[in-house]
Amino acid sequence: MMPLSTRSKLSTLAVVAAFLLGGCGDYLSNRDRISVYSGDSTAANTAIQTIDPWPPSSYDTDIPGGR
Repeated sequence: MMPLSTRSKLSTLAVVAAFLLGGCGDYLSNRDRISVYSGDSTAANTAIQTIDPWPPSSYDTDIPGGR
């Protein structure tokens, strides 16, 4: 039996490490903390419940003009 070269040992080690660490990707994505996408809920709720400051006449889109 021939001894393995250093390059062969390193490539085998890299394959084994990739195989062992490959399962960690799904585990790390399931963290128990707040997402980076959830930060504006207070501002969104405030904006939804704010009374419309525009006067009713601003909704009149029938603007008189000459055609």
